[in-house]
Amino acid sequence: MAHGSATSECPSIKIEIDKIDLSNLAATEEALGNLAPLIVDITKLKEFIECGGIAKILDLGDLVISNENISLYTTAILDQVANNLEFQPTLTRLISKLWGIVSGVSDTPQALASRSSALSVLVKLTLNTDLSSTFDISDIDQFNSLLDRETLKTQAAQALANLARSKAHYRSIARSFTKLTDLLDTDRPTTKEAATLALANLANFEDCSYLIIDTANPIPKLFALLEGDSLAAKTNATLALARLSNSKISHRHIIAAGGITKFIRISHRPIIAAGGITSFTLLPDTDKSFIQNTALLLANLSFSKDYHSNIREAGAIPVIINLFNTTEDQYIKEYAALALSRLAGSTKYLIYIRPAIPELIKVLNTTQSENIKKYASLALELATSSRLCFTLIANEVTTSNIDALLNLRLSDEQRQTLRERLPPVEPTKLSPPAKARTASAVATTGPRLCSPLDPTMFKS
Repeated sequence: MAHGSATSECPSIKIEIDKIDLSNLAATEEALGNLAPLIVDITKLKEFIECGGIAKILDLGDLVISNENISLYTTAILDQVANNLEFQPTLTRLISKLWGIVSGVSDTPQALASRSSALSVLVKLTLNTDLSSTFDISDIDQFNSLLDRETLKTQAAQALANLARSKAHYRSIARSFTKLTDLLDTDRPTTKEAATLALANLANFEDCSYLIIDTANPIPKLFALLEGDSLAAKTNATLALARLSNSKISHRHIIAAGGITKFIRISHRPIIAAGGITSFTLLPDTDKSFIQNTALLLANLSFSKDYHSNIREAGAIPVIINLFNTTEDQYIKEYAALALSRLAGSTKYLIYIRPAIPELIKVLNTTQSENIKKYASLALELATSSRLCFTLIANEVTTSNIDALLNLRLSDEQRQTLRERLPPVEPTKLSPPAKARTASAVATTGPRLCSPLDPTMFKS
């Protein structure tokens, strides 16, 4: 609804909006000061939008930046508007004004509060993916510059984390890799959380992962966060490390940091016997994201045979098998199956994957995931190079899985062995012949016709 057509539904809001006038700054300041607390209520906020409140603020021009009181009240109002996704698009015309406020150098209490509120509005707008294209490289450069300002760097990192989700922006954020990595050392938990999320979102793009590691290598600092107190920072760090592991350049850095053991211990407890740690068991109530990230990192590290010994020595093979055998999460199962298929490519490690063979066979018929089937088939095909593993496969043959097993790439001799392992089919047993009926019985019941399928003729 345009300002001129506002109805009596919003009298107090409309009255205050009508006071906003460039020719009367005192009345304008008073009106804005009155509106800021009013529109905390969602109904009043909607009335403010419908009564043309944003248009009135636009009419103030540079006063929004230069007048500290007007700036203070205006940013408080806009911050309330930005809390509502429906109304966020109305703020895009004010982005340049918001940057003008953020870029100010005054250190008065009003200026500092206005700057924080203005940046809060910008951060909320970056979170809206529909408005992502509103921000360009100049906006990103300004967010980058704010990473050096103590009171604003947390919000700047949050904005960059939001924008880093978009392919249109992640290359422009590349110049912030070093600054974001430096923020991992800060004592402020919220700053660490924002910086780790920004790196995690950037690492979602493989070519960006390479640049992050080559430019700033945050891997040691990310692993250090796994031992910290902030759950959000730890969650974001595991995601960043798992995504960085998609790039091969990361693998030697992960190994050098003792990363496999550190990752496993986030979600698993070691089982200690007389000879030392023998395996790990999944901790109860572990966040699924930790387990997914662990499975992804192990699958990526298993890509190279150079690291298979590191995986075994860290006790990770039983972890992979346990995840594959017990999880119902398709992502975890897929990553675990991928890791098993790669480990099976190293002949000397085939002995360690034997406990996974029954489940590898089972998923050939039960899973809907083509990737899981593909990885399970590859693992089984590679496992047949071991006589012991092939014997275990043959021992699992049933009438329900024989077709899937015969579809694997096998030798003719192996195929014949699998067929021979099929359990014999028991023939259907006929029931003993019915007793002859007496003539009197026949006379009593009359003639009876029986089809070959009559249940009285055959025992089921």
